[in-house]
Amino acid sequence: MKSRVIVSKSALFEMLLAGVEAYTIKHDKHFTVAIETYAHLWGKINSSGAFKCEIDHVSVETSAAKTRGDVTAKDESLSLKKDIAKIFKGGFQYIGTFHSHPYVIPNEVRAASDIRKERLFEFSDGDHESEISCPEIYHNSGEYSVALVMTICAVKKANDIKDGEVDESAFEFSLGNFKFWLKAQVYQHLPTSSLNAKEIKAFEKYKLKFEEQLSETLPVPIDTFLECEMLANFGFYKEDFGRIEMTTRKAIYKNINDSEIRF
Repeated sequence: MKSRVIVSKSALFEMLLAGVEAYTIKHDKHFTVAIETYAHLWGKINSSGAFKCEIDHVSVETSAAKTRGDVTAKDESLSLKKDIAKIFKGGFQYIGTFHSHPYVIPNEVRAASDIRKERLFEFSDGDHESEISCPEIYHNSGEYSVALVMTICAVKKANDIKDGEVDESAFEFSLGNFKFWLKAQVYQHLPTSSLNAKEIKAFEKYKLKFEEQLSETLPVPIDTFLECEMLANFGFYKEDFGRIEMTTRKAIYKNINDSEIRF
């Protein structure tokens, strides 16, 4: 049975705010724009049956070290936030992590079609590796972790013709000339010594090599179904939005009143 990750409208809103700010606004001590962002996910996890989680809250890691191609969070920050979440009890369980993958045209890609063709909206091997030895959820005697990644790219001209479900675990959507891909992945942490051929093949989905692993358990990607009502119902379709002009060093955003209105 497939695992399910349900993203609420408010959680999507918070991820978009964090991702777009890191992509567009130049941060202190950074000479470039389009840096990654990082956040933790909170919500509810079902107590029985196939794994299902509902993401209702997102907390951005303001203390994380962020660059164009990497982001590193501090363990003590998560420990502190988990203790706060315990006070709020139901509906504030720790779910997992969220981060962004920013791309700039023409430096990293030539067009949005490159992201689709090369499936750059998928998790990287580094993303997968970060899940090793980090199970966060105990469900039906199993150990799991959950990750979301939002890929962001400012294209030259707004085009939402490809918007919609990419596959069961990913959506593509647009705001003005911003293009986004949201991808979810649930990992089941299994003993390395007892993985069968099917599980080894699943483990190598994000290019890590099984024979190179030394950990006693490994995060095996399992079939994941991403549910988000806002994206499934094309909640951004035909909405007026501004435009962004990008280089690696500078981003200029023109709001709705200052930019071309599409409709």
